[in-house]
Amino acid sequence: MITLSLYSFIIFTTFFSWTVVLNIIALMICPGPFSKRSLFKFPFFHYGVAIAMSIIWFYNLYFAPYFILLSALAITICTDSCFMLISRFTSLYLVPIGVVAAHYNYLPITGKESIAAAVVSYLTLYSINKVYYLLKKENGIGQGDFELLACIASFTGFLGAWFTVLYGSIIGTLSSSMIMLYQRKYIQKVPFGAYLAVGAILFIIFEVTIVSQLNCLF
Repeated sequence: MITLSLYSFIIFTTFFSWTVVLNIIALMICPGPFSKRSLFKFPFFHYGVAIAMSIIWFYNLYFAPYFILLSALAITICTDSCFMLISRFTSLYLVPIGVVAAHYNYLPITGKESIAAAVVSYLTLYSINKVYYLLKKENGIGQGDFELLACIASFTGFLGAWFTVLYGSIIGTLSSSMIMLYQRKYIQKVPFGAYLAVGAILFIIFEVTIVSQLNCLF
């Protein structure tokens, strides 16, 4: 029991240290003088990501590709929340990794589904944004959000993309509402990519439970 607890502590500490490294990488990606940037201000960020990685380490058979995705999502949460910036190095450029991992059975989806999910996810958000632009004459969803969802879909498939949007939308709506109530002013721009990243992390953590429940229903 003591050995297991010590092992769990070492794993968590390792991933916690890794989140600090990811935070520094995020700061390097963000624009402006490095001296004017600060570490991610939300204290639960490092703990949350470290816990998520620890859970996947112990309970998920597809740790390696998901570790890459979670690392990219952690960076995205930092950059999008603080600077409304999503780097293609943590989104679009990772799609081939997801496709290859799926093709060689390192993910619970096929290579064809990985490609199809990435394309469909990208085009779905792109189409929604185009309709919004025609109605409002302004973009409602950023280009980085299209690419981020495509990246997530290439690792998690159609099911993961759907739950990512669902969780991200719910969390984004609740968070934005609470912030507006607290600040008593309307928020014009929301870091939707950060909420998509959180939604994807939640799906990966509960993927086994979600799939088993859906199998029972259908």
